[in-house]
Amino acid sequence: MVKTKTLHSLAPYTSFGVGGSAEEFYETSSVESLLEILRQNNFSQVWMLGYGSNTLISDKGLPGLTVSLRGGEMTFDKDSIIVDAGVWWDNVVKASVDKGLWGIEMLSEIPGSVGAALVINIAAYGQTIGQTVKWV
Repeated sequence: MVKTKTLHSLAPYTSFGVGGSAEEFYETSSVESLLEILRQNNFSQVWMLGYGSNTLISDKGLPGLTVSLRGGEMTFDKDSIIVDAGVWWDNVVKASVDKGLWGIEMLSEIPGSVGAALVINIAAYGQTIGQTVKWV
């Protein structure tokens, strides 16, 4: 877990490379540390940021707490995959194809994290992630 109390530039955390600073910033890869960060901080505004694909942040920055969740775990169980929100989306697609699990292969090469893929319900070539998700 990376933490900074001072203003932390968010530009390196977006695909466009623009944006101001976070008032308080944490970067983590695990769900456990994310929960700990949220328990230990009492901000009225909390911003979640994955890989910042197609994300624009104002040059004025973000007030409150910003948490960048990148990475995590991916496990397979017969015909299911359990994936943390911070895992790079295309790693899930590639691992699924390698395991012979079909249904998201057309969603390859869409940049971003699993969490972002679910929030926006990514879609391509007639497939959507919403068609295959069992629970969040």
